[in-house]
Amino acid sequence: MAQCLYLPTPLQSLNEKCIYDSFDDVSSYTSTKVPSFTFSSQCVPRPQGENSSARNTESDLMFYDKNGNCVNKHALSEHRHKKKESVLSQFNFDENGIGQSGHILSRTKKADLLFRRWKESYWVHIQPAILLMFRSKEDFLIWKGTSKEDRSRERLVMWAVNFDSRGVLKKKKKKLKKKLEKEKKEQYLKEGSSSFSSDTAKSNQAMIPADKSVLKYSMLDVHSKMYTKNRPILHGFKLERWLEVGAGVTAAFASSNAEEVKSLRKIIRSCIEMTSKTRKKK
Repeated sequence: MAQCLYLPTPLQSLNEKCIYDSFDDVSSYTSTKVPSFTFSSQCVPRPQGENSSARNTESDLMFYDKNGNCVNKHALSEHRHKKKESVLSQFNFDENGIGQSGHILSRTKKADLLFRRWKESYWVHIQPAILLMFRSKEDFLIWKGTSKEDRSRERLVMWAVNFDSRGVLKKKKKKLKKKLEKEKKEQYLKEGSSSFSSDTAKSNQAMIPADKSVLKYSMLDVHSKMYTKNRPILHGFKLERWLEVGAGVTAAFASSNAEEVKSLRKIIRSCIEMTSKTRKKK
């Protein structure tokens, strides 16, 4: 008789799932590995026929996945919750939805890509999957302190990309926010509080139009190159945008500091993986 598994079937190994080069931080993805399985009591088959609606305490905790394995419901729910926490904790967004940031050299215009002209830039990760490029950190601080109604705010952004072009993650975020507000309201009522006020503060979300024609983005491998003599070697990579007609390079990033390249690649890879998972679910 088959035995019940406390966790879902193991995922593919990292080597099969993704190919990482030396500039990718693989440590952030090791949390997706499923730990070794533990076995419990024997599986209780689901009732068939007239008794298909019958329920009992032991069988309610078990269910069969698409591979025919009997999975413990509580253990699976706990595992998924921990996995979501590990993914979200690496971004460290503040109350305004602003995440990690750093310095990088960039080529975001067609002329810069053609003539290989690097420009000093400052990148910022905006929740959930938006990447903004500024000319300097000072421009970012001015942008952060400027209200949305001010049109000069948009001019400070040198380049922007929304990996969630279809708005799937944004809808999920709104749904989660409503759920949290509902739970907070129920908690207030349970504690006997007569008043409840929802948080209506506006965040510094970037208003970027969704491009429905974009299918996905992909990152190319890192290449180290000396562009001019007596200058340090630059470690650079390109970002491709896939449309219905094919793929094209939309931007390139580089730095003589390997850690700066790693930080940016980690954010871009996380955004690409999050949005690709939403497409697979559809």
